Amino acid sequence: MGIEKTIVNVATAPARMWLAGVGAGLNLANSAVGVAKRALGDPAGAGGSFGIPGMLGIDDDALARANRLAKIIEKLEAGEKIH
Repeated sequence: MGIEKTIVNVATAPARMWLAGVGAGLNLANSAVGVAKRALGDPAGAGGSFGIPGMLGIDDDALARANRLAKIIEKLEAGEKIH
């Protein structure tokens, strides 16, 4: 059973790194936009209705697919069956 888990970890490592990078990039961009809004006097800061994904042209479907992929990867790492 250990070899299967190792193979899954090696196979999913690039996807996990990509998802982590995308998440970190979006968090950084969201923080920068919040700072800019506060500097311009917007009391809402980063909590406004326009999010970073929308500003970057990433639609909600793409985010949902990325989150689904992340859940599948977590299940594979935990040794659960995917149905």
